[in-house]
Amino acid sequence: MAQREAAELLAHYGTPIRPFLDDPAVTEICVNAWNDIWVETAGRLTRTTARWSSETELVTFIKQVANALGQEVDEHRRPLLDARFDNGTRLNATLRPIAVFGPCVSIRPFPKTVFSLDDLLRFGAVTPAMVEVFRLAVLGRLNVLVSGGTGSGKTTLLRCFCRFVPDDERTITIEDTAENLLPDHPHRLSFEAPKRLQAEGALPVTMGLLIENALRQRPDRIIVGEIRSAEAAAAFVDAINTGHAGTMSTVHANGAVDALARLDVLYARQAANFSMEVVRALIRGNIDLVVHAVRESDGEATMRRVKEVVWIENHRPVPLIRHRRGEGHVGDDDAICRFRRHLADRT
Repeated sequence: MAQREAAELLAHYGTPIRPFLDDPAVTEICVNAWNDIWVETAGRLTRTTARWSSETELVTFIKQVANALGQEVDEHRRPLLDARFDNGTRLNATLRPIAVFGPCVSIRPFPKTVFSLDDLLRFGAVTPAMVEVFRLAVLGRLNVLVSGGTGSGKTTLLRCFCRFVPDDERTITIEDTAENLLPDHPHRLSFEAPKRLQAEGALPVTMGLLIENALRQRPDRIIVGEIRSAEAAAAFVDAINTGHAGTMSTVHANGAVDALARLDVLYARQAANFSMEVVRALIRGNIDLVVHAVRESDGEATMRRVKEVVWIENHRPVPLIRHRRGEGHVGDDDAICRFRRHLADRT
């Protein structure tokens, strides 16, 4: 069934949430139960009065969406659904018995407005000094890791980094869920790990396999949407350890240094014959810059901002710019000067 028809089904069977799907201010729709629906606007969740007529109707909605997208979901064999529509809307659903209190759904509509670095500057999410570091990092072909929690703006930041990629560089994006990271780049390929049901005996196409395959596609750059699995982490680190500079990716973490540690652990799961010391040295020798984003409240509103920009200098994390409550963004001028000299020496 075509994606257009799938989107129509989403609207038809999702009648209770249709107004939220059409509202550009809504960034998340959280269905905790058939009669308990919340929406996120401006970073805050608010309970609504919307509801399906019964749990059965909500299950029908979930199953119809899955069927329209060539996927399968049921209470016995596949109680989990992770789906994406052509318009970028993402849907994740869980059925009983996994969902103890009944089926639940999380829907993230693709933003009607894609924010640029100018927008982030206007919001105070980044500073001009940060933007200059980002530009130098991309043009200097550093390997960049963007970290943060769910909804912190990792993908927005990664998309902004991609804007600095020169037009003549053959760039490959690899994502678990495609989010159009390079909408205007003239020389790009985009790969997405399939979610449709695979034919019996078919080769499982994973993020790790796609990264390995991308190395054979003559890439100037490889951009991995998000590293979630040990297999993807190992393939990503191996790629940047074999001469593929200028790579970028995102990872869930609580801080810039934690992002490196998370990559350590994921890689170690696939490389049991390596000691953690060797793994840490490998990763810190190949990741050049970590940018950590957060979503935090200042008491009145929820802000998304870059909290840390950390350069890995001689295997050691060195903060270039940090955000501190009450002070705002504070830069280390000496470290930034060394960072600039480092890039000048590379070119």
